[in-house]
Amino acid sequence: MKNLRDPQNHDFLMNLLESYDKFVIVSETDLKGVITYVNDRFIKITGYTKSELMGQQHNIVRDPSNDPEIFKELWEHLKSGKVYYITSLSNKAKNGKIYYVEASFYPIFENGVKDCLRRDLTDRYKASNFIK
Repeated sequence: MKNLRDPQNHDFLMNLLESYDKFVIVSETDLKGVITYVNDRFIKITGYTKSELMGQQHNIVRDPSNDPEIFKELWEHLKSGKVYYITSLSNKAKNGKIYYVEASFYPIFENGVKDCLRRDLTDRYKASNFIK
């Protein structure tokens, strides 16, 4: 295992971060659910521009068919300092298309911000004929 704090591993760390940004869907919100950060993968999967997302409520991508209790439980976990994990959550892109993610929500409270990491499961659902 490389010591990532070692300056000699700078290139390795930069490559790791580039890969992370290519494959992981990332967003951050403040404690009121207002989007404060999105990465390029989030922009690509949602179809919104960065300027359309920044400052908006994160529920801009919420699929209304999700049970509202999920989000109540999610915020209860985060506010109590616990990670919240969802194996499958549907979201809605700007064009109305539903996409599926596996999501981990982390209570990283630095300046009131939390972090959410997602993995796109849409192709997996398509392959299993779950969605068309």
